[in-house]
Amino acid sequence: MIFYVPINALLRADPRVGGYPFGDIEKAQLWQPTLDRWLADIAVLVFADVSFRLGVIGGEASGEVYAEQLSNGSPEHRTLALAVPSERGRAPIYYPAAP
Repeated sequence: MIFYVPINALLRADPRVGGYPFGDIEKAQLWQPTLDRWLADIAVLVFADVSFRLGVIGGEASGEVYAEQLSNGSPEHRTLALAVPSERGRAPIYYPAAP
């Protein structure tokens, strides 16, 4: 399942999005963590009804990381935020992007 929010919609919700992903990428650090956390909260709500093995949060995230790659836990350095279901099918744990 893919949940997609167009950049133009984000720009309407928060003008700080600006011309992302073009231009000053460092400005994304002002708004992206809040957006990622909001999306992770949605993932927790979805997981209550539809289980999944991994939620990948960020721009162009599809195909960047797979659940099988996380058998030893979340990588210390990750360019995308992750929502990883905890043991025994409990709600996902949020791992913010950590470049």
